[in-house]
Amino acid sequence: MTLELRRLVPAFVAACALSAAHCETRRTPPSVSDFPRATPASATAPPPPASSSRVTSSASPPVASARESDECPKQHYDQPFRLLETTERPRQAEHCASADCVSIELLVERGAPCSNRCRSVVITPRVLGATPQNKAIQELLDAQISEAREDHCWLKFLDYTIHHDAHGILDISFRFTGSGAYPSTQTTHVTIDLTTGERLRADRAFSPPVLPALTSALRRQVASAWKAAVKAHPEAFRGRELPALGTEHLEKFIVHPDGIVFLFDFGLPHALESATPKSEFAWTKPEIRPFIAPDGPLRFLRDITSGAGQ
Repeated sequence: MTLELRRLVPAFVAACALSAAHCETRRTPPSVSDFPRATPASATAPPPPASSSRVTSSASPPVASARESDECPKQHYDQPFRLLETTERPRQAEHCASADCVSIELLVERGAPCSNRCRSVVITPRVLGATPQNKAIQELLDAQISEAREDHCWLKFLDYTIHHDAHGILDISFRFTGSGAYPSTQTTHVTIDLTTGERLRADRAFSPPVLPALTSALRRQVASAWKAAVKAHPEAFRGRELPALGTEHLEKFIVHPDGIVFLFDFGLPHALESATPKSEFAWTKPEIRPFIAPDGPLRFLRDITSGAGQ
């Protein structure tokens, strides 16, 4: 063997060993937990276009397999859900026959494939009628879930439920489930004034002079829920203080035919999810009536004679 050949042998052996180690690593696909939540800025190539279809009924039962070519199960992570934000049988289609509502159909889309992951299932509302106002309403609905849809390899299932679509008010909650370091379900919500196509704000829904009194009443309810949670889980709340509640927190409310549900986010970490205090506070029509603006968009809630407010 020549001197030059003897010099090349060690380099050749090292290259083979590196190649073998690389190939050995690639034989075992990475687990789901190895995939951090990606952002569009970090993506190396755009995902293939998602397929979609319009349907008029709820999604089919969950599928068990999680192969890349299969749809993700149409279900949410098992955690305590807010009662009115999430339901087992969400109301997702609405036929409107009057001027104070909008017709909505659901759109089902399958996400682009991700390595070693099922394909996400996304169920979104589509407002029917090509008017400028309906276009504005659709844009506002889409904005509620745009961030969740950007990370298609985190997202597994997204759907929604309609709380109210009458009296010039559209009230919808979205929920989306995904998996990164751990599975989680998140929710967003919007109340829309159909006469303007804009989000309904507290200063139009409620009488401005009574907003401080309404804030104080809600603050007492939140404090009571916090106290009950601390008593039930003292170790989890050791060293934690009740978050402050101000008038700005009145912006988070669900409208339904029988009243209002205020929502308060205690901001606790995922690890304390099971100990989180009750986060929704329901007010019946008689209870909320003194605070409703007499000439505002929610004036129908001042009528306490009809049980459903319809």
